[in-house]
Amino acid sequence: MPPEYHLESFWDDRFTKENHFEWLGDGSNTILPPIEKYLRTKRGHRPRVLHIGAGTSTFSSEIFKLYGQHFGDNKVEEGLIVNTDYSEVALERGKTSEEGKNKWICWERTDLMSWPDIQTLKRTQLFEIVVDKSTSDAISCNEDITFEPSKTTPNNTCPLVATYIANNPDSVLKLEPVELLALHIATLVRPGGIWVALSYSRYRFDFLVGVGGEKEEHVVTCIKILGARGSDRGRCTVGVAKGGSVCTSSAAFCICSSENR
Repeated sequence: MPPEYHLESFWDDRFTKENHFEWLGDGSNTILPPIEKYLRTKRGHRPRVLHIGAGTSTFSSEIFKLYGQHFGDNKVEEGLIVNTDYSEVALERGKTSEEGKNKWICWERTDLMSWPDIQTLKRTQLFEIVVDKSTSDAISCNEDITFEPSKTTPNNTCPLVATYIANNPDSVLKLEPVELLALHIATLVRPGGIWVALSYSRYRFDFLVGVGGEKEEHVVTCIKILGARGSDRGRCTVGVAKGGSVCTSSAAFCICSSENR
């Protein structure tokens, strides 16, 4: 039985006692290299960063240092890095921390499984980089999410899921938590942006093209987001895989490809 990592109460209790913790290490040799590679493709443009499930991590400071190396410290945009967490305790601690006092970082309380919460994150400009230090692992501990036509509306459901339900009114759709996370993240990221995920499991993203293989711990997956759109036939496309192929999940969604590191 996995820990109750999917419950807000679990994290509220943990963060009440915990001052600082970095899941799967400090990220210097795992998360930062793909981000640095992406930044080398940018000239004079600072991509916005979404750090999901930030908790008590101070990894945002390391990202900001990397930005300073590439772009300099001048003209830093307010809210350049957005830390999100499920826990109100983490949110309040983050806001009062040293890094939380800087204008380049802000905190948002976000349930990544909630479409209304995702819409709140979309109220400003889109992101180009999503940082995920084992948050996908925690979310995967939850049960599959069931979407019933009678309870699914455009206001409470991701448009891609709502479109599928509308075109299949007699069916009940079931998604794994990380599948729904992928669909939500795709709506938050500019085409060409990346989702850099560090996971305990090489099979965390086995519904994506090109992911899987030999067993290996602490795997970094750099997922390229090519956009989110719906088709006339009710088939919802989140992205096109590297090399032109696509991957179809049980929900008839196409998910973008990835690069393993």
